Amino acid sequence: MPQVVDIRDYWNRVRPALQELILETKEDLIPEDVYVSCKTGNAALIMFDEGFAIVCTNTAEFTNKKELWIWFAYAFERGGDCLSKYKDYLAELAVEADCGYIVAKTPFDRVGEHLMAQGWTKGPTEYRYEVP
Repeated sequence: MPQVVDIRDYWNRVRPALQELILETKEDLIPEDVYVSCKTGNAALIMFDEGFAIVCTNTAEFTNKKELWIWFAYAFERGGDCLSKYKDYLAELAVEADCGYIVAKTPFDRVGEHLMAQGWTKGPTEYRYEVP
């Protein structure tokens, strides 16, 4: 059963996965930044049997609608499907936080295609260019 937990209790398991995700997604942060966000209440760690997600709320720039933003999601075994399997749980969290959407970004086409097959819609795709 998924549940929001204290990141400190799961740090030894979550940190290596976060490091892997950060390297793969080229995020400009370190795992400890995520830890601090969770400890200060700006994000939350949700543990699933198959993996975890780090979530936070965000306000859409132009509509001012709140979104439950899935910052990171990780399956301990590749091919795990935590986001689709626990979509109802995530939707409950979104309602509790007064969010109208659940939003997930991914640089991996296969993940996006899978989410769309599960009823998610595709929004704008973000591209980055690092200025030399």
